[in-house]
Amino acid sequence: MELINNTIKGLSLSCTVIYKDGKKEKRKFHNKNGYVGLGIRRSSKRYYPYPDCGIYQHIDKIIIQNPATEKTHKEAIIANGKRFLKTVDKRLWTDLQVKVKDILRNVISIEQEWIELGKKDTFASFFWKKYREEWIYQRKSPLTTINTVFGSNVGKELTEDIKNYLDGQDTGFLRARIRDTHDEKSQYLYYANRTNYDNSFEIHRDTGKAWLSREYKDCGNGHYYILISPTYAVYMEKD
Repeated sequence: MELINNTIKGLSLSCTVIYKDGKKEKRKFHNKNGYVGLGIRRSSKRYYPYPDCGIYQHIDKIIIQNPATEKTHKEAIIANGKRFLKTVDKRLWTDLQVKVKDILRNVISIEQEWIELGKKDTFASFFWKKYREEWIYQRKSPLTTINTVFGSNVGKELTEDIKNYLDGQDTGFLRARIRDTHDEKSQYLYYANRTNYDNSFEIHRDTGKAWLSREYKDCGNGHYYILISPTYAVYMEKD
């Protein structure tokens, strides 16, 4: 039996099974954490172990459809950095914009530095220690949207509020409101509501900083993002 694209990694990937009698069918193929094999119908976890199970005696080929590919850590850094620069509002996180541009220019030299140090860590670990204060250099930097957090109707209004605020308008907000900082030396745009989480965001126009928080109800812990545009935020940490 021939397994095409047998280096795939992931769970429940679509495949085409071609039997020796010419019959074809669509199935799922598992390959994760050492568990490899053709999925059993009507089950999301059970499978026929490959290649020892008898079912494979009757199969000519298993063709994995659209196999998953693994980015190297360096490729992930470049992809995340480019996505950040494409998505970020130029008025927000200007310091991060400079740092990301610098990293993208120097990924090759950073890799060379790691090699010269004798590869005591993996490249991912070395890179994280070098730039651990920056969220953008995590292997995965998933984006989320205002609509995802606050709902489509509210999110649409908040997006307009944020755009107006960044454009210098301090009046006419539909939902978000201007607040004074504790030292009363500056102001920021703020909004909060409650869904399954206590959601809030704040934007400091003078500093170009903006955050999005999703905390567990009546608790000071949760999921934290930095807001990088009127629409998008990127995951930073869980507390």
